[in-house]
Amino acid sequence: MDAANSCAVPQFFYTTDSRIKPMKLARPAPLLAICALMFGFGFLLVPLYSVFCEWAGINGKTAGAYEQAGNERVVEDREIKVQFVANHNSSLSWPFKPNHPQVKVKIGVERNNV
Repeated sequence: MDAANSCAVPQFFYTTDSRIKPMKLARPAPLLAICALMFGFGFLLVPLYSVFCEWAGINGKTAGAYEQAGNERVVEDREIKVQFVANHNSSLSWPFKPNHPQVKVKIGVERNNV
């Protein structure tokens, strides 16, 4: 077995044919330029998102969306029913069920049942 066949480098590196040139490694300047462009594009996405939302008519911004208007009617006399569903895999070896399958609560009343 000769030295050319014993290593993992392709055969054309050891050829005597002058028409075949060995592969050269890429120079670092283009790779660094690509990395810098990708980094800059990441910062450019924020204003592009704002322009796209304005163009498409999508209200993608949430500034002021969570402010309370103050003219909502508060319902204190209404009662709701909360149901606790405890589905689990039948191969589990421990029981899994809620202490109370359902609870009736009044809106706005804090309740601490543990």
